[in-house]
Amino acid sequence: MAATLGDGALQIAPIAVAVGDGQLNLAPTVHFDPEPALLTMPAGPVITNVRISPEVSEAMLKFVAPVLAGATQSEGLFSMQLDGLRVPLADTKKADSAGKLTVHSVRVVPGPMAEQWVGIAQQIQAVAKHNDATPNGQATLLSIRDQQVNFRVVDGRVYHENIEFQVGDVVMRFAGLRRSR
Repeated sequence: MAATLGDGALQIAPIAVAVGDGQLNLAPTVHFDPEPALLTMPAGPVITNVRISPEVSEAMLKFVAPVLAGATQSEGLFSMQLDGLRVPLADTKKADSAGKLTVHSVRVVPGPMAEQWVGIAQQIQAVAKHNDATPNGQATLLSIRDQQVNFRVVDGRVYHENIEFQVGDVVMRFAGLRRSR
């Protein structure tokens, strides 16, 4: 890692790291003057074609796409682009960031956060098909295909829009907010 310190800032040279079959790109700058210290990242791609795992879903995707929280099994690819990032190091809850999460394809066995929505989707499908909504013992798959989710992080909250997922033949759309950690 290479960095330059000068003019009240620490400029870290762009970092490109292979993550599975994908790529992580970072180009952070820490501004010390004027105080308080501020971490910034420029607009651009940060994550490209990274495989989704339960750990990735739980560590970061659940904030932008809450339906992925607690997923027990997951597969797929995603990318993320930032419109910019500003994080005061003295109070990280005052971070301000925006961008787009691109879900190339995701199939998950949903966790507790999505179970109620999956149940509603199954009931809708059962009514539409005039059959019993009782689960057949198989894990229900929730899928998300080729979509962009706009997000904004501000004052400890994550706002998101345009999340669409499918359970069986039922498509559900959401927008909202989630308090980050």
